[in-house]
Amino acid sequence: MIIPKHKEFRFLFPLVPITCYYSGMATVSFKTRWLDIDRQASLYQKVVRQTGRLVLSSLLLVQLVLALYTSLWHQRGGLDAVLALGRRARSMAKFDNEPPSIHSSPVLTYVQAQLREMSVLFLMPCHSTPFYSHIHANITLRQLDCSPKSAILTATEPVKPNSWRASDLDEADAFFADPVAWLRAEFPLATGQVDSIHSIKLPTHLVLFSHLVEKHTDATELKRLFSDWGYHRCGDLFHTHFPTHSRHGTRVYIFCAHGWDL
Repeated sequence: MIIPKHKEFRFLFPLVPITCYYSGMATVSFKTRWLDIDRQASLYQKVVRQTGRLVLSSLLLVQLVLALYTSLWHQRGGLDAVLALGRRARSMAKFDNEPPSIHSSPVLTYVQAQLREMSVLFLMPCHSTPFYSHIHANITLRQLDCSPKSAILTATEPVKPNSWRASDLDEADAFFADPVAWLRAEFPLATGQVDSIHSIKLPTHLVLFSHLVEKHTDATELKRLFSDWGYHRCGDLFHTHFPTHSRHGTRVYIFCAHGWDL
């Protein structure tokens, strides 16, 4: 685990059985030494065992508080963001459950067209949200690619000479190195370069951490670009009190295109 540059908690899973074995031994030893009541014990032994109980109770209390905080509040912004987007998508898809008489109406046709057009771009570090698992609607989601260089080189699509795929950076690193330049290159039609027939249509929603538009070196220019493209902030969600990554923030912001408020 020390040598590989890429580390994840799941890499430690093979060690769980052996750690459970030693944890069980330690628990039995702790119970015998510190918790079991012995009426023949000396005053010193009783004080030591009482101290052991106090220490154990304190550890359990601390663990309970940490478990509640990390489960209910810490880093919840990514989950809340996709839940909000899912509600927005499903609010348009609910017409599918209406009586058959409405299925031929212009209302349903409009709603289905809107649902097909809804798209979300997550301008966040990789795997910051549960992605499709909490959406439950057929909309387009895109997150920054973190594929290793080997996967990029074996991709079937052609590599543009000036794109991030032609560099040693993955897409997420390329974006955070220069967010404004990346967005202008990714959506040339939005910047007036109408000669590009392969331009990707702007998404209806952008999801990002507050750090990107508040503390990043390009924050001011990035907010101006969003405004020029017709986006406004329509969601402000709590994420964490203690950001654990330089690209994270204490809040998650959702920017909506005109007419796509949550």
